[in-house]
Amino acid sequence: MYSADNGGRFPKRASQISPDYHRWNGNKVSVVDVMRGSYVPNRWVLICPITSKSFGDKWPTYAHPAGGESGGYGGWDTGMSLKPPRPAVHVYVAYMWLANFHMLKYFKGERSWPKNDSECDSNRAFITHRISDSTGSKVWDVGHMGAWDAGGNARPFFSFSLAPDQPVGMADGSILVHNRYQVRKRAYGAHGGNTTYYY
Repeated sequence: MYSADNGGRFPKRASQISPDYHRWNGNKVSVVDVMRGSYVPNRWVLICPITSKSFGDKWPTYAHPAGGESGGYGGWDTGMSLKPPRPAVHVYVAYMWLANFHMLKYFKGERSWPKNDSECDSNRAFITHRISDSTGSKVWDVGHMGAWDAGGNARPFFSFSLAPDQPVGMADGSILVHNRYQVRKRAYGAHGGNTTYYY
């Protein structure tokens, strides 16, 4: 496991963008660069069959690890089969990797996302799909059977999201499935510092 080999630390994150971006702007110490291969030998674990069916035609990285454009926006494997490899500069996938991602605040008792493996417990979220509202920008509803581009911003969750549930992988390895009525604001920050994340 990466953290065990690195003094309990998780990979550094580019917190200026959303946690579903696993690499931003070609960052050579991204989650993708330090974990692809030895720690994540099978990148299909990053493909959710439900969101793949819902959004894979719009966002190819949701359907295939090599989806997207070489040298542009893509998945963990995009451009890696080329000679020489031409990886995607920006890598985004269906799962937000929350570990070591700095947020400005958390709502109503939500525990901060783990910064290292000593903080991995059943009360901290580690991975989930993106349902978010960015002030002055976009509402994304890309959880299970969500609305995808849900249009304008600053609206209550029930007015934009179609997702019937939101699975959350917790930092101890357990999984919670929040039904539609349990999904709520959990964290704020990232993506311009003004994005609210729901799970």
